Amino acid sequence: MARHWLTNYLTEHYLLNKKLALDLGCGLRLYDKFFKCKHIGIDLPSEKFLNSKSPDIFSSGTALPFNNDTFDLITCYSVVPYVEKIDDFFNEMFRVTKSKGII
Repeated sequence: MARHWLTNYLTEHYLLNKKLALDLGCGLRLYDKFFKCKHIGIDLPSEKFLNSKSPDIFSSGTALPFNNDTFDLITCYSVVPYVEKIDDFFNEMFRVTKSKGII
C-alpha cells in the first residue's frame, strides 16, 4: 500500500520504542503492517467489515472502552473530518494516552 511520505515519516518515527498503540478509525486495517508494537484497532460497526479483516473493537471514538493512561501512541488516519463531537473525541484520546504518549 502506498502511503504519503509524511505518513511514512510520522509512523516510523513515532512508533519507535512504543509498547501499545491504538489505531482509532482503523477501517479495513490497511496500516497494520506498519505498526512495530502491539496495537488495537477500533472503528464504528459497518457492513464493510463483513468479508474482511475487522477492528478488534467496535466503538465510538467519543466513548473509548479503555482505562486512563493506557496507550503510548494513538493514530487516526483520515478520521477527524468525519467526527461529529470533536471535543469529546479529542478528550477521550487525551484521557487514554499516557502522560508522555503521542497522538
